[in-house]
Amino acid sequence: MTSTTTTATTNWIARTFIEKLSVYAVGGITVAALLGSMMPDYASGRTVALGDERLQGSDYILYNSPKGGGQIKGTTLHSCW
Repeated sequence: MTSTTTTATTNWIARTFIEKLSVYAVGGITVAALLGSMMPDYASGRTVALGDERLQGSDYILYNSPKGGGQIKGTTLHSCW
């Protein structure tokens, strides 16, 4: 599949989902309200303060791409948990 096909398929799935969800949007409840109640709230996720003493530093690691795209540089975080 090309990225254009993948995007078109994803858009079709989302559009179909929203159309089916609209059946349940009755009595003043909108599709947006239903979607909002179903989506995760990433903003309220647990975070660690910047100066937290449990964080002991980080390193970079290099590893080979599993699909042959070369080397990937990643960051690993050390903690005392």
